[in-house]
Amino acid sequence: YAIYWANENGKLVVAGTYVTDDHTEELKAMLLEGSFAKESEGVELDVSGDGPVATVYKTREPVFIKDVASSNLVRKQLALKYRIHQMCLVPFESGVVEFGMSDGPTQEMWEEMPKCPLLNKDQLCTAFEDLGASYAMFWIRVDGVLVVAADYVTAGSREALNVERGDNGTFCSKSRELVIDASGDDPIATAFKTGKEVKIVDAYTSSMKRAELAKEFGIKIINFLPTDGGVLEFGMPESGWLRGHVLAAAMKMRCDTSGAGYALYWQELAGMFVVSGEYVTPASKAALEAAGNTKSFAEASKDFMVDAGGNGPIAMVHKTREPMYIQDASSCDAMQRAGSASDYGIKSLCLIPVPGGVLELGNSNDSSTADWTCMEDANRARMPKAEMDLAFSSGASHVI
Repeated sequence: YAIYWANENGKLVVAGTYVTDDHTEELKAMLLEGSFAKESEGVELDVSGDGPVATVYKTREPVFIKDVASSNLVRKQLALKYRIHQMCLVPFESGVVEFGMSDGPTQEMWEEMPKCPLLNKDQLCTAFEDLGASYAMFWIRVDGVLVVAADYVTAGSREALNVERGDNGTFCSKSRELVIDASGDDPIATAFKTGKEVKIVDAYTSSMKRAELAKEFGIKIINFLPTDGGVLEFGMPESGWLRGHVLAAAMKMRCDTSGAGYALYWQELAGMFVVSGEYVTPASKAALEAAGNTKSFAEASKDFMVDAGGNGPIAMVHKTREPMYIQDASSCDAMQRAGSASDYGIKSLCLIPVPGGVLELGNSNDSSTADWTCMEDANRARMPKAEMDLAFSSGASHVI
């Protein structure tokens, strides 16, 4: 299990939990409902206290509890109820991460605090919130080969796979059965050896060892990021795209936070990018009407189709999975719509990779939009799309 503790008004409270599938099955076998992590959600710890969580929070130094039964843990009796035997607490971001293990038959006790690699949290945030990743894996080198040491699959992806396949198999679980030659030319090995990120836009036709496996699970776009002690991999499904309320909310809220006048969602269909979603702010609509325009740049863009294999801005953002900022859209030679941008007074563009395509934001030369000078001006906020999707599918009527 793992718990993330955060400071809320002088109290350390549980902000997130995770329980492994194996531990969940172990608890069921013991006829225990719930878990230590779940029951800890009702606990509040004083930031100024002398317990392990508060100590790590104050000192920013890790603590290893080799035997919970002999510790001063406030939750000791609760831990013993769920047979939690050992525990580690480490400073993480602005809080504390706690993780531990039970004394179950499948567990091998720690003699000392295990060494955990520092994963790139910003990249994970980008992967799941911006790019719509359905999984992440961490590969490490063991005796000349690369193996999966840790993985995570989103709940939505797990549920969809269970419905589609009727089993518990995932791209991650199948990848755990394989080993990759650390000195070979597989993308994982290349990232590990060179220390440079490797990106695959079409895993199905790539040279990677798991190309057929990727096709089986519908994982088309994969990134391999070298990090401390190994390689972080995350991938996006071919079937993942923005639609419905999530798309509408993402476009409007991006405009709200950046001061953009419009937003477009370019979706890849049969090797071409087409506009499958648009939003124009009320202020921009009013400015267009005042200027005598009956059509917006966003609407005009629907007449264009962009080659996904080309070198234009939209195609390049999709290939590299990196955002792009264009200060002067009307003078961008690589952009098909440069002339149209000039006609409608569009000044700057920001292109952001998102599930299934590219999100485009733009401002204008008039006062109806904010003035941008760099990427940071335009790309101000992330929209956690998976959480938004869950919210709307659960009946939410609004998002703020």
